[in-house]
Amino acid sequence: NFCTANVLFKSRYRMYPIERIELDLKNILLKFNLKRSLIYFVDEDIGLEPNFKIELFKRLEKYNIPWIALAGVGIGRNNKLLKIMAKSGCKMIYMGFETLDNDNLVSLNKSEINKVEEYKEIVTNVRSYNIGVCGLFIFGLDKDKKGVARRTFKFVKEVKMDMAVVSVLTPVFNSSIYHLLEKNNRIISK
Repeated sequence: NFCTANVLFKSRYRMYPIERIELDLKNILLKFNLKRSLIYFVDEDIGLEPNFKIELFKRLEKYNIPWIALAGVGIGRNNKLLKIMAKSGCKMIYMGFETLDNDNLVSLNKSEINKVEEYKEIVTNVRSYNIGVCGLFIFGLDKDKKGVARRTFKFVKEVKMDMAVVSVLTPVFNSSIYHLLEKNNRIISK
């Protein structure tokens, strides 16, 4: 309910044909020296449509290029996908953990996918494939308590995440959270 992708893309997940992605990649490789660069796959969740992604990653192997992408925490449970990702050059996954509070996960409609009690195991599993983890978190949720930042950063260190990015909850216009906050007169500035 907070995600800008849902607003921008109307909750539809679109995929380019693999041949088109490979052609784009070849064009990039012709124009740029990628010896010291990373490719960032602009994908709202690189773990969605795993059979499609496995085929894509198999094709990436021959290019020997390092890449990073965004994914939900569910990817940390898919060993088959993680194995081929690592082999194809994946160096880091930006993963939407969002919060360490189960009540907040319920309010974000993510409690079915994100299980706080599994976070450490997920990070450990992803890192076992030599893929780094950048945890994405949101502060300013209704159930956040005093010390949320301290607890989150302690957790990040404890589970050995490679990086963490924190966003302040922002009710993007026309998102579900925007409409909820607007209805309750909680948006004080536009």
